[in-house]
Amino acid sequence: MALGFVDFTAGDVLTAAQVDGIMRQTMMSFATTSARDTALSGVLDEGMFAYTEDADAVWYYTGSAWKAFMTNWTSFTPAWTNLTIGNGTQDWDYRYIGGDLHVKGATVLGSTSSIGGTVTMTIPDSVTSSASGVSHGTASYLDDGTRLFLGISYVQTSSTLIRFYQSESAYIVNATNPMTWATADELRCAISVGVD
Repeated sequence: MALGFVDFTAGDVLTAAQVDGIMRQTMMSFATTSARDTALSGVLDEGMFAYTEDADAVWYYTGSAWKAFMTNWTSFTPAWTNLTIGNGTQDWDYRYIGGDLHVKGATVLGSTSSIGGTVTMTIPDSVTSSASGVSHGTASYLDDGTRLFLGISYVQTSSTLIRFYQSESAYIVNATNPMTWATADELRCAISVGVD
């Protein structure tokens, strides 16, 4: 039951429905998402918020599913298209702030790394962007010992991939743009992604 705002006065006797409504508007705390799901099975209400202690995360209920609202940074290994890591190194993280997904990280190429065609990275955490063609972020590409190129990261129309540009659409990052990639070159990115 969604209660909405009610201004009770001294001496009011609350009904069971009113107490249930108040309880559903508080920040409930659970050890894990499994404990949350077990405790709230059958009493879910759109707009509920819950905190899970194991991940220090805040979740909200959409009416059909729990969605991450605020989480700590979580490391992940990107799934790349046209970029083979080989013996390169990666340091990537994501978190949710206000329900939006934030991604940051860096990939440093090794001697057995390679870049082919247009470079894309799958959005982490199995979500789909609600801001395809709208979500932009920063990117940089280090030609080791030579120069640093600045660019953008961008959610492309598939809504599940982050694409990298040097500047505009004519300059998509690939094997020879913005440079010919080699050992110790770096690709960095920070982007905020609206999610469904």
